[in-house]
Amino acid sequence: MNGTMENNVSTYNKYYTLRYQRSDSLHKAGERIAASVDTLRIGQQEDCDVRIDNPTDYADELFAVVRPAAEGEGWMLIPCSDFVQVVVNGTPVELLHTLKDGDRISFSEGRQELLFNIRHDIKYDTTNGNVRIAAAVSRKLICLFVLLPIILCSALGYWLYRTSQAKAIEEKLLNDVRESVMQISVDSVFYAMIVNNGSRSDTTILRTYSYLSAESHAISGTAFLTADSMLVTARHCIEPWLNMREPQKLQGDSALSLPVKWAIEAETYNQINEGDTIYKLLTLCELYKGDIGTEPYGEKIISSRFCYDNTNDEIIDIGSFTEERYWRSIARHHARTDMMLGDIATCKMNDKGLIKLADPTNISEMAAQGRTLHFMGYPDFNERGFEQKEGIVRRPFAAEAMIAHDGNLIHGYSGGPALSIYNNKVYAVGVISVTDDTGGNRMYSVPVTAIKKGGKQ
Repeated sequence: MNGTMENNVSTYNKYYTLRYQRSDSLHKAGERIAASVDTLRIGQQEDCDVRIDNPTDYADELFAVVRPAAEGEGWMLIPCSDFVQVVVNGTPVELLHTLKDGDRISFSEGRQELLFNIRHDIKYDTTNGNVRIAAAVSRKLICLFVLLPIILCSALGYWLYRTSQAKAIEEKLLNDVRESVMQISVDSVFYAMIVNNGSRSDTTILRTYSYLSAESHAISGTAFLTADSMLVTARHCIEPWLNMREPQKLQGDSALSLPVKWAIEAETYNQINEGDTIYKLLTLCELYKGDIGTEPYGEKIISSRFCYDNTNDEIIDIGSFTEERYWRSIARHHARTDMMLGDIATCKMNDKGLIKLADPTNISEMAAQGRTLHFMGYPDFNERGFEQKEGIVRRPFAAEAMIAHDGNLIHGYSGGPALSIYNNKVYAVGVISVTDDTGGNRMYSVPVTAIKKGGKQ
């Protein structure tokens, strides 16, 4: 600097500051210069003590200087430019201006504004020149930094609280309807001859096969009871041979071996012969409600009591050139997913359940892509008992189509409800139909809109 005011500082123990009021390319708002030098230069030149940003094409120059007053106390502002007007408190300075505490110094062309303040403390030692002081952190910014973690923690706490509350409500809703989900097993299979005599039919049982007497595991699945006293399950849970893709290859002592042979024999007769007599396999089903080892729920149900729609069944010729053999199936042959819509069966009951069926008008919203579905079932009657899982709808639900979802369901969940929580109520949107036997994650449910009340058999 050009010199120091040692006598002034020691006698009056004071100095002044110039505070930048706006941020520009050189300074931030709030930055200050503390000074008590005999001459302080303000301008665009690089050697100026207070540099002002140049927003024009004018050459860099000196705008003004600040010098001590002649009497030794106070400071004067003296303009030095013929092109840039020096203004103090909105009034142009012609020759000089004796600066007072709080004066605002600005310049034409909308350049930086400086706030002049006289200081009487000894916070900064300016005896050896100017002291550059960085802009102080804004109190608002400090408050923000202090409050931000509190706000975030509060928001997180509120979100966790709402999530836990929603989860608790969800668990209660699902727990309430659990008692309406049962295990259904096929006890026996009957080979029957049905003769239609006008307005009535006569049924004669020709052969009987019992899983219990054969000491074999019963074929089991899941069923559920609705609020309008309807027992709903997958059709292949009451006629388990229907979803086999290659029945002609079934060999050995499988629990389905004999029923499959009978089913092929019956379907072949029905397709070849015309008349009032048909052959059909009937099953006797038993329901279990609750944990393993409980007593059966209600009386056994004959499969002929169930209503279902068989219009999409596919009749497949599995014979040879020398032997005609036919097979009725609801499995997906030739990528026909419409057949699977027939994999749903209902039976009227005396008791009422707690599961409501989704209304056709809003099932698309309940089973929209990305929504969570809840599944209940009995994957292994002898070991695992009741289970509950979740899955996500993987594609938008469309009318007359299957509901595609994941959920890692295994054999035995078939016939169980695919539940959606909608407006704090539990609705069945589908009936679990096809699961991945390897425990994979590709599966489908038949939408409840496919239920045909009092429909065809």
